[in-house]
Amino acid sequence: MVPLVLFRYGAIVMDDQNSDGSIGYTVLHNCSCQHSAPTFINIVDAAILRLATGDQNMTIQTRNHPLPMTKSQRLQRHDLDAFAAAIIINIAFCFIPASFAVSLVKERETKAKHQQMISGVSMLSYWISTYLWDAISFLVPTCLAFVLFYIFGMDQFIGKGRFLATAIIFLEYGLAIASSTYCLTFFFLDHTVAQNVVLSVHFFTGLILMVISFIMGLIETMAKTNSFLKVGSLDVFVYIEYSPKWFVF
Repeated sequence: MVPLVLFRYGAIVMDDQNSDGSIGYTVLHNCSCQHSAPTFINIVDAAILRLATGDQNMTIQTRNHPLPMTKSQRLQRHDLDAFAAAIIINIAFCFIPASFAVSLVKERETKAKHQQMISGVSMLSYWISTYLWDAISFLVPTCLAFVLFYIFGMDQFIGKGRFLATAIIFLEYGLAIASSTYCLTFFFLDHTVAQNVVLSVHFFTGLILMVISFIMGLIETMAKTNSFLKVGSLDVFVYIEYSPKWFVF
């Protein structure tokens, strides 16, 4: 048996020539390259053809014409692309509420908030100004996200009839996440710890639970449970995020 002929995406094991003159070989291909198996077969067959004819210019041309994707395959690809984009967005937007927490905890840590209070700033003015600033600053990454949607052609988010819904979700998320982050900041005395914990909380609730929900939705026996949990968690979220909050600390 001839030793292996190694390539990047596979190898060819040549057998000894048979008594009838035929030649056998085995292709070991790398599955990460989708077309490696037929490509290596074509390489070996072309080499055998040149050996048999004695013409070094002889080649074998192969063409691949895949069948068109079915409707089910297109929908599956469409959903997977949207899910992958949603994961990346979730990871990126986890850092935004963490930045909201840093300034609030640091102001209490350095007594800057106390200095503002004794200087005549009312509690209502303090929280309203903080909330408005965070809401406006949230618009910057939101606009950048929509620009990326347009550049990469993410019709799942900005396609016909979807742009307004996506914009409303982003805006509501920014308004809701700011107020919920304010509530979490009262548990911390160090701004670094607050940033890391708030980041972890939003990473878990925004990403890991989304992945769990997606997997449950794919399992037929758990699809109804997944729908019930999503509706129930949405009701709790709306009640917590949009119920009146009075900051007196």
